[in-house]
Amino acid sequence: MLLGSALIQAVKVSANVLTASQKEADDELATQRVAAIEQERLAQQNQPAGESTRRPSAVDQTLKNMRDADAYKAQKGSLETRIASQEAQISGIPKDN
Repeated sequence: MLLGSALIQAVKVSANVLTASQKEADDELATQRVAAIEQERLAQQNQPAGESTRRPSAVDQTLKNMRDADAYKAQKGSLETRIASQEAQISGIPKDN
């Protein structure tokens, strides 16, 4: 278990330990994060039913983009098929001289 021993030794080195001011700054950031999350949760609870100001997550946005791309490809394929059909009809019409 060399890795465990190395980790324990690394934690014991004073250079790897937060100073008091670093610890205070880290605690302040954690408090701000918790407050921001709680504020957002309360704001969502106070919204009328059916309304949402939540921004889509990266996953939601990616899924939407994929659906949009699939719809675009389907529409493009349909249009290309119609164009090819009309071109075949046009090329089959005898030309008047």
